[in-house]
This record gives sequence, C-alpha cells and structure tokens, in this order.
Amino acid sequence: MATPTLPMLILALTVKFRDLIKQLREQNQRPVKLLVIDALTELFHSDKRTTTNTLVQRSKDLAQISALLHSIASEHQIAVLVLNEVVDVVDQGPSAGPADQNDLIYREQARWFNRADSIPGEDRKEAGLALVWANQVNARIMCTRTNRYRNLYDFADKRSRGDASASVSHREPASDSSTLIRRLSVIFSSVSSPASVDYIVTAAGIATVDEIVSMSSNICISKKRPAVLMEETAVPEAPSQGLTTQELPEELGEPDAQSDGGANSDDLYAELDLALLDAADAEDSVLS
Repeated sequence: MATPTLPMLILALTVKFRDLIKQLREQNQRPVKLLVIDALTELFHSDKRTTTNTLVQRSKDLAQISALLHSIASEHQIAVLVLNEVVDVVDQGPSAGPADQNDLIYREQARWFNRADSIPGEDRKEAGLALVWANQVNARIMCTRTNRYRNLYDFADKRSRGDASASVSHREPASDSSTLIRRLSVIFSSVSSPASVDYIVTAAGIATVDEIVSMSSNICISKKRPAVLMEETAVPEAPSQGLTTQELPEELGEPDAQSDGGANSDDLYAELDLALLDAADAEDSVLS
C-alpha cells in the first residue's frame, strides 16, 4: 500500500489496515503477522527551512505514528518493522561555550542508541529521526556494507585443484563473481544485548559467515575421515562396554578482531569459499 504523505500513512494505520485485519479474520484466512514501513524518513523530507516549529511538529507526528504502531502490535500480535535512513556523523569539535561537567552532550551519547561501532568506519553513519524516534522503538538494527569482497567460487575452484599457495586478500576489488560481506549490528534491544555478525546475500538466500564456516568444517571432516564417521554413526551388532566415539574438532568461528592470537581471517574465508562450492556441486548433482 503506497502512502506518499504523512496523513495517508496515519489514515492507513488508523482505518485501512485495521479493516484488512478484520476482513481476513471474517474470511478465516491467515492473519497478518508482519507490518513493514519502507521508509518512514522519506515522509519527513522537505525543501523548507528547518525551524523550531517544524521540529516540534515532526516530534508530534512521530509520537502519533509510534502510538498507532504500538497499538497494532499489542492488539493483534503483529511484528512491526520500520525502515529508517542514515545520515553522516559530523564532528563539530569541542563546544564553543562553557559546559557544566554534568551536562550530557548529544553527539557523545548518540553512540549508545543511534550508531554502531563494531568495525572501523561503522560509526560514520547514524540513524535518522534523532532521539525522538529512538525513544519510540524497542530495538534498533543497523545493516552496513563493509566494503569487503570475497571471490568465493574462483578461490574455491583453486582450492579444489590443490593450489595450496592460493590466498584471498582481506580486501579485493569488486568483480562480477565477488560477493559483498555485509554487517548486521544490534545497537540496542529490549530482549537482547548489543551484538554484530557478518553475513552474505546470495541466490540461495541470506547466511551468516559463521554458519557457512561451520558447514565448511563439517564438509572437510567428512572428506578426510569417511571411514571413522561411518563407524561412529553405525549401530553396533552387540552391546559393548566402554564404547566411545571419537571427538570431532570444534567448529570454526569468526575470529575476534581484537584478539592478537586469533585465527587468520583469510583461512576462515577460504573455508567459506570451499563450503559454497561444495554446496553448489551438491545442488548440481541433485538437479542432474
């Protein structure tokens, strides 16, 4: 449903969306479980000069929209996702006037609710609509392009041919076969602690880097030790005392960026590349 203006959005949330929910209930159809607004910030773009009056009115409009969304989510058990925009963080330097030692400076406090800081450069952008909207939401998630690329299939092909000297640099120029590594950061949430994870978007869908590395670890184990795995999964013919299974290596995880003794990130992404190639080969064999 298109709502190009603020009054149309309020009308849709107040009347039309509730009528839709009622209609689906009367027809015994599946209920709505997710409401997505893309994107709220666009309704507040204006060529007019920003004044105190316009900021006050914007705050009132945001509070009204928030009340409607909270009411819908509470009454009908619907998850609400509101897409926001980001703005550049401008360093204005030290304050020109004298400040009390106990004063809270907005640009210093905004890092707790408006921007992420899990990787270098992530804190250069912050969420729009400022503190007013930040006080209305239960969780804030920021998705970032990291400018890290992985030539997944080409590198996996080299590994499969036994090229032990092949390696992937931490940053590569984008190409047709490169996959962009993205970053998802939970800035704050009412149900979880702040956290971050790398993920990729492919034709197969969305997957975190940890999941793919874990799958790669299992694939490598199955290739190197097929007989042992068969013995572990086989049912013994007779009960035997002291029967034990051989402990498998732990799954590989994403290296800690702040740890000096962590694993090499290139090695982890190399395993990621091999996993994607193996998954593609498995898919081809099924289709054929």
